[in-house]
Amino acid sequence: MQLFLRRISKEVNESTSKGYTVKEEQRKGFLSMEPIKQAEGIFYMEKDGRRVAEITYVPAGDKTINANHTYVANELRGGGVAEQLLDALADYAREENLKIIPSCSYVVAKFSRGGKYDDVNALAK
Repeated sequence: MQLFLRRISKEVNESTSKGYTVKEEQRKGFLSMEPIKQAEGIFYMEKDGRRVAEITYVPAGDKTINANHTYVANELRGGGVAEQLLDALADYAREENLKIIPSCSYVVAKFSRGGKYDDVNALAK
């Protein structure tokens, strides 16, 4: 019995020492295989032909876009997918010399924390 418990304890410690759970490991595997795609007004990810995550934007004036919607499928939530999409949108804005108006609740929350998006935040002071 003690040997069994030590083995289970070792497995749990190895898993938690890596900083992520099996479910997160599966998400990370998905993310490493599926690229972020871009089309007019959207960055998205697909799995088996099904859109599983997206961030959308619309033109909002001179050199400005409005990030108006973010969606991540339930099985991928909590794995950093939305942030990867926002990073892709921010990189696009930087390349095109655009500012982003945050109207989607996720983008509003991320922008309100300040930091890595300040340079593309149209509402930054």
